[in-house]
Amino acid sequence: MKIKYWGTAAAEGVPGIFCNCEVCRLARAEKGRKLRTRSQLLINDDLLVDFGPDTYTNSVKYDFNMTNLKHIIITHPHEDHLYSEELEHRLSGFACEIGTPVLVLHGSADTLETIRRVTDRIPGFKGQDRVIYDIMKPYETRAIGRYYVTPLPAEHGTATPFVYLIEEGDKSFLLLNDTGRPSYEVYQYLVKRGILLDAISFDTTYGFENVLVKYGKADHHMGLLDNVAVKGFLDMNGVSDRHTVCIATHFSHQGIDADYHKMAEHSAKYGFITSYDGLEIEV
Repeated sequence: MKIKYWGTAAAEGVPGIFCNCEVCRLARAEKGRKLRTRSQLLINDDLLVDFGPDTYTNSVKYDFNMTNLKHIIITHPHEDHLYSEELEHRLSGFACEIGTPVLVLHGSADTLETIRRVTDRIPGFKGQDRVIYDIMKPYETRAIGRYYVTPLPAEHGTATPFVYLIEEGDKSFLLLNDTGRPSYEVYQYLVKRGILLDAISFDTTYGFENVLVKYGKADHHMGLLDNVAVKGFLDMNGVSDRHTVCIATHFSHQGIDADYHKMAEHSAKYGFITSYDGLEIEV
């Protein structure tokens, strides 16, 4: 399984469009790995996770032909993860030739309803059937192309936010983007499944921070030290081990030590990889 990080930032990106903090100033000046677009990743070459406002830019940057894409899974309907207006450009008046007649969007009922509120206003959208919606429910595993995908309840600020367990053959990847620490129920599901994860992607919005210790809860986002605590629990229960690849991602420029080089130094001490736009992991 190949995992390519197209975008690795929280909502504002890095640099934030209207921000001039130190992290944003360094990103503008030094560029490279310090520049981050909004969170998004591609599994192999056929499963996209999230459809945010940087999708067009990233697809061009990474030379990916979106006309051949069949499936997108969406974590939740916040605007940095879902830009529904772009779907209009699949219609025949904009897309003259497409490799895949139908694009399937997978997500929770409230996520797909958010999309419909936009697409229903587009003349002729329903009639062309170039986009269809697949409502997913928590803990119900779905065959999506060559994958088995299980949506798990995230700890975030929408009606039904999801994180995802993605399995391909004997490989497994847990996507914990845009969430606080997993709930007891999610932990128990993973333990009872008896799965040993090959890779985990962790929300690290708060940077080098322990959100639970500082705020008394970690129900929307995590920091690196929350990631370490979650990994420790999974290790103790046989869901992960020292061979599991752990990636810190979804950074806010306001997080503690959010500059790429500072985060990379912190992450390495705990055996984590600090993501950057364009990072590719194969497990």
